[in-house]
Amino acid sequence: MIFQFLESCIERQPDILLTEMQDRLREICGVEVSISTISRTIRRRGFTRKKVITHTILVMYIQHNIVRLHA
Repeated sequence: MIFQFLESCIERQPDILLTEMQDRLREICGVEVSISTISRTIRRRGFTRKKVITHTILVMYIQHNIVRLHA
């Protein structure tokens, strides 16, 4: 049952974070599950990890490299 819920979360929002899945499990299903358990569960079912770079981190990275280019 929990995997079906996680799978539906991923289908609705493919870039969902593990922490967001954990929050939804707690809020909607009333289940407290660790991040590592969620990660293992979805990995065993064939889902792969995707690194997501937030806009803020991307902007900081670009600004840092621009400063290095001008130095």
